Amino acid sequence: NYFYFFFFFKQKTAYEMLRSLVGSEMCIRDRYWDYNILPIVCSHEPGGSSVKNVMHWMQNYQKEGFYYFDYGTEAVNLKHYNQTTPPSYPTSNLKQWTTPTLFISGKQDYLATQEDLKAFLDLLPEEQEKYIETKLIDDYSHIDLVWAQNAAEWVFKDVVEFLEKH
Repeated sequence: NYFYFFFFFKQKTAYEMLRSLVGSEMCIRDRYWDYNILPIVCSHEPGGSSVKNVMHWMQNYQKEGFYYFDYGTEAVNLKHYNQTTPPSYPTSNLKQWTTPTLFISGKQDYLATQEDLKAFLDLLPEEQEKYIETKLIDDYSHIDLVWAQNAAEWVFKDVVEFLEKH
């Protein structure tokens, strides 16, 4: 079992392996990382995802758009979508958005960039702006939003306040 093999390494060695998978400082800012929680992180990440989901993210990144999953062949796409290529997601539904939403992002996040967030928010009509709040954390990267030592103070506190307000 690979999982058990992974934990025979010292925590710092395991952390170095994790960094090699996600890139140094790309997802985890070293200054906010607690080596002691590595076993917990590794037992939860990638949380709520799958290989197909990651492939879908990569497809959208490569196409620079927001498309349904590409099954790789015209025949299979035809079976799923009644067309040979995956359709784009209908963004017209966003005009009906009335749910208050808080977007918290890290300026050092190279997976979900500020440009990505701006492109998404630009899809929304101006009248939807009253439902949207954003917070940018200058020194945060992707995984920092959940696992940083100070996430409770810099992220979770704002989420709780936002939920209590709405």
